[in-house]
Amino acid sequence: MRYGRGHVRGADAGNRTGRPGSAHPQTSLRPGPAPGHGRQNAPAHSGAGPGPDRSARRLPVPAPLRLLRGGLCDRAATAERRSALPQPPVIQVDGVGKTFKAGLLRSHVTTAVRDVSLRIEPGKTLAVVGESGCGKTTLARLVAGLLRPDAGAVMFAGQTITAWPRKQLRRRLQMIFQDADGSLNPNLTAEELLLEPMRLHGSSRVQSRERLPEMLDMVGLTPDLLPRHPHEMSGGQRQRIGLARAMSLEPELVIADEPVASLDRSVQAQILSQLNEFQKRDGVAYLYISHDLATVRALADEVAVMLGGVFVETGPAEDVFRNPAHPYTRLLLDAVDEGIHAGARASGLENQAAANQAAANRGCPLASVCPLASANCTNALPSLVGFEPNRAVRCERVC
Repeated sequence: MRYGRGHVRGADAGNRTGRPGSAHPQTSLRPGPAPGHGRQNAPAHSGAGPGPDRSARRLPVPAPLRLLRGGLCDRAATAERRSALPQPPVIQVDGVGKTFKAGLLRSHVTTAVRDVSLRIEPGKTLAVVGESGCGKTTLARLVAGLLRPDAGAVMFAGQTITAWPRKQLRRRLQMIFQDADGSLNPNLTAEELLLEPMRLHGSSRVQSRERLPEMLDMVGLTPDLLPRHPHEMSGGQRQRIGLARAMSLEPELVIADEPVASLDRSVQAQILSQLNEFQKRDGVAYLYISHDLATVRALADEVAVMLGGVFVETGPAEDVFRNPAHPYTRLLLDAVDEGIHAGARASGLENQAAANQAAANRGCPLASVCPLASANCTNALPSLVGFEPNRAVRCERVC
């Protein structure tokens, strides 16, 4: 069958540009004559006149891209670029609140968190300090997306945290728990525990095993620990395994909920030093939950003092420790100076605050024992008011 001039394989059979009559010949990325579907040097058209210029230069082939040091994703270079560019906060919390209902008819309402706002920039640490039961862990679970707030919003990397796909969120946001023993599967060995997060997030078995020596080295563990189960490790070793699991995914935010509370002072110092090293290397941000002011002073850039589910004082760590403004912050620091644990003070503040929970839900949680309290303190919750650059306090008698 002969094809006519108007047919797609007619007069313009040699023109592959997609436009009939184009003056530009087909070019190739390889040197030499262009291929012609089994026929070499086929005419570009059947009409008279000169054919396409066969002496035209071929397209230049660019040189292959060079890999960055350490692969396509060099962590040091990535952290440096990340710190050089303006970025939204890693986490931003605006006016969140959370209540829990209990009882037969769910009539007993406990306000765990109310009107809490915070902001953490990349490479920074915000420490939330306060006594047991003040709402620190509930706040951590709200930030991690494990609880939905009754009021307010939680934004992660500029997007509502509930909008993130769960698997992608878990890779970018990790937690380190106080009870390392309870957070580790007792049926898995240390090797299996370290490989598990990388395997769940797409790494092959070979790639995961290649990273094992690096993971052990970054938390100060030796390979002879790999075949052991959690019950065969010390508390410090279990906490280091939990730390390595969290950092193996190179997250942007780590929520550390009392990560060194159950460890002795020497091991605490080692864990805190490793957290500092990770932050300097990868630019990771921390939400550090603790009632131990000594560890907070060593790690935090900013401090938020929490009582009765609210922030009563916020500001740079050095300023808050040097010149506390809220009466509760002064009580915490005085208790530490006197050698009394901040979570069990001899003043009996915790018991009195618990006895006045109903009043605390309406007004200031410190109103029942505060020497500066007035009638307004028990009727309404004061606002968090700024009084110095980057500092705020929730007390009308101070501002």
